[in-house]
Amino acid sequence: MEQTQAIIYSMSKYKVIIVRGAPGMGKSTIGELLRVSDFAGAVMDIDEFRAMVNCEEFKIHQNEYYYKAIDVISSLIREYLKKEIFPIFITDVMSNTFLSYFLLKLENIDYLVINLYSDFEKLKRRMSNRNHGFIDLEIAEKLNTQMKSASSFNSVYIDTSQLTPKETLNLIKKHSIDDK
Repeated sequence: MEQTQAIIYSMSKYKVIIVRGAPGMGKSTIGELLRVSDFAGAVMDIDEFRAMVNCEEFKIHQNEYYYKAIDVISSLIREYLKKEIFPIFITDVMSNTFLSYFLLKLENIDYLVINLYSDFEKLKRRMSNRNHGFIDLEIAEKLNTQMKSASSFNSVYIDTSQLTPKETLNLIKKHSIDDK
């Protein structure tokens, strides 16, 4: 059964699946769950690419380097697709501004955007339990609101308030495989 699931994934209509949401929505956990499964494809976390740049300029001009990270990831996506490695899951907060830029870079590539969000109380609880990464609740709340109202072609919205990471992943799989 597990092997069949991997084969089905490789037949997904979507070459790129962007999983985005405010901090605490489980994006990194989703990426890790995919990495340890028999998933046939690639998983890229934009934060990991941004973390590769370690210089004072990055700290001062974070947005500029964020765009550069998106450029690098876009190039890498095209290289993976040439080698027939897909679907490619991209995980990141990715505000609407950065999503628009990223989607321009994905011109002529079939993609799906998965928007993860939760109710405010759950967001607050998740943010208070974080021991690393981004922990600014006010900004996280703004991003969470963006995820609920973002509109782009090929978008799916998942309320993670009552879901475990595995349940969230199962919904992502359902949408990325079955929603064609």
